[in-house]
Amino acid sequence: QVKLSEATEIIFEGPTIPADSELNLNPNWNLIAYFPNYELDASAPDFYVLSPIIESVSIAKDVQGRFMLPEFRFSNMIPWRPGQGYQVKVDADEVISLIYPNEQEGLAASETERTMSEHWATPANTGSNMSALVNIVVGLNTGSQYQIAAFSPHNFIVGTGFISDNRCGLSIWGDDESTDHKEGLKEGETFFFRIWDADQNIESDLMVTQILEGDHLSYMPDKLIVVNLSLNHGIPAQYYLSENYPNPFNNVTRLSFGLPEASKVNISVFDLTGRLVQNVLDFRMDAGSHDFTWDAKEVPAGVYLIQMKVSSFSSGNTIFKNVRKVILVK
Repeated sequence: QVKLSEATEIIFEGPTIPADSELNLNPNWNLIAYFPNYELDASAPDFYVLSPIIESVSIAKDVQGRFMLPEFRFSNMIPWRPGQGYQVKVDADEVISLIYPNEQEGLAASETERTMSEHWATPANTGSNMSALVNIVVGLNTGSQYQIAAFSPHNFIVGTGFISDNRCGLSIWGDDESTDHKEGLKEGETFFFRIWDADQNIESDLMVTQILEGDHLSYMPDKLIVVNLSLNHGIPAQYYLSENYPNPFNNVTRLSFGLPEASKVNISVFDLTGRLVQNVLDFRMDAGSHDFTWDAKEVPAGVYLIQMKVSSFSSGNTIFKNVRKVILVK
């Protein structure tokens, strides 16, 4: 990996490495060169470029964070091409050998043509990322076009992707620690998803309904998360406070809540003796579905109660109250 302060051209001189040269790959992650002077297809379900070893590949990705995931028959990678390096994670107990396959006839253009414009701009390449596959989104309109974005707890974009066949791959970018400002997520920071409907020009929240791979939505370099999501429609019919996710959790957990009308909301954390640990939220909220994150890194491990209390604007009386038990582990 080379980080540049401005665009430049680098020329490498020397004899060409033959396309059929053997590459040895170790168990777990490998950073490999691409020997052929022609492009090879990386799309699902064949993953032709790595077809000789595909049964031993758990994930592969390029410098832009696009990835192939054979177990889930998914790829958003463009064809592999000369001049590029790739990361390949090998699921094997011993060294395996790769010889790139022969050139293909009639391979499609390497850059995927997209007719849909971006609503959210792609985050900067910080040199470190993890992979997120949205396996399915429940509640979408058939035929509509959608973009999904991942957001940090502070509401800045850390990943984007477009839905194709109801699936979407995103690179979730980490922070570049060589700069003084923050461009991505720190290790352990959580993120959440939103979706944009291009036909209706509407943004909506997405809720996690199932995690197929991984444990929770938090950043770790080169980690993989595979999730099913559902569309969070409009204004809820009644007040609610969801279970926290994840639970048990380490330092950070996330909950969602719904308000059928604008209300004053107080969310507080108590220990099992009833002692107030932290006021998380206390202000007026508009009607709709909302979420919040509790960062408990300064709090000892243990069992806590997160209480949501909703008050009427006119009378000040409590009109809704609910409590969730959460388990913090260190």
